[in-house]
Amino acid sequence: MSSTTSTSSAASTSGTRTTSATVVSSELHIHRYRYVRSREKNARVYWDCEKVRGKECRARAITTIPRLSQDIIVFKGPEESAHDHPPNREASAAEAFIDRIKRKAAEHPEQPPAQLLRAELPCVPDAVLSQLRDQPALVRSVRRSKRRDLPPNPTSLSALRALPDRYKVTLLKENFLLYDSGSPESSSEDEAEEPEHAEAAHRVLVFATRSRHRVRLFTDSRA
Repeated sequence: MSSTTSTSSAASTSGTRTTSATVVSSELHIHRYRYVRSREKNARVYWDCEKVRGKECRARAITTIPRLSQDIIVFKGPEESAHDHPPNREASAAEAFIDRIKRKAAEHPEQPPAQLLRAELPCVPDAVLSQLRDQPALVRSVRRSKRRDLPPNPTSLSALRALPDRYKVTLLKENFLLYDSGSPESSSEDEAEEPEHAEAAHRVLVFATRSRHRVRLFTDSRA
């Protein structure tokens, strides 16, 4: 599950309150306390403090099911179910760092995960670094996150509908898709009358950059 951040109001015995909740993978963070997912029932998710299994804490939380672009409503949190220990600020900061790196990797797919980490890790305090996994494990985690955001590979041309815009240009924003026989601009009136399956079976896509093509023409003319 992708990370979800929300600030929501929920009813409690003391009235309406505002709670900042963040969900990363299978963990819930509220006020720097961390909870692990326990079970789901009646459109609600039940969470246990990360120290419940070690019998160091008995705090629990209840929220709505975390969904992208939707607020997380906290029905029960630290105010209703107090913890027996202070919050783990360093661990919470480490999770926030990983979440930030994954967002940057999604926003800048041209940058390798290792390069992002090399740029960001020197700014992380030592206490937070101690809560992070080793760098190779972090790189693998970011790569998995990036792959989840990619569309599935088409198994045939008929399964390939509209090509996403980001695959039509290079990392330098130069046009990369020079020709697509399936696009409206490339289809004539006669081709538009053909059955869809026939058109897909004969679809042609040409990928290249015009600057590279000019270099090739210049080289051939001097040969």
